[in-house]
Amino acid sequence: MDDETGDLREALDRLSVRQVQFVIARPEAKNDAEAARAVGLHPQTVYGWRNRADVHRAVRLSLQEVLARMQGELLEVAGQALEMLRAELRRSSSRDGTDRAAGEDAAQRVSPTPEAPTGAGGGGEGGTAMA
Repeated sequence: MDDETGDLREALDRLSVRQVQFVIARPEAKNDAEAARAVGLHPQTVYGWRNRADVHRAVRLSLQEVLARMQGELLEVAGQALEMLRAELRRSSSRDGTDRAAGEDAAQRVSPTPEAPTGAGGGGEGGTAMA
């Protein structure tokens, strides 16, 4: 992500202050015209920027950075929820072995971190790929 952050900084360095304001507003807006109005610009101003491709590159890089951060947070929360589920399954002594095994199997299938099957060595680090 450091390369992406560097790319974003480089892209923003090429823009004017008003263009950076537009880049910040664009992810929340439905379209360019709405983002332009949000920062006090006429939409035709945005459409007329000679470096419009640079502006949209900065918007794209900004969105990628936000998405990567959100994915990391989601994986962290999912991992915490999974650990809570596993702890609850371990504590549950009133269920018979079949119910417990089914619960553990379900917990394994939703795990955000791949784990080695029982008896195998090591597990990978990182999250599963999302389609």
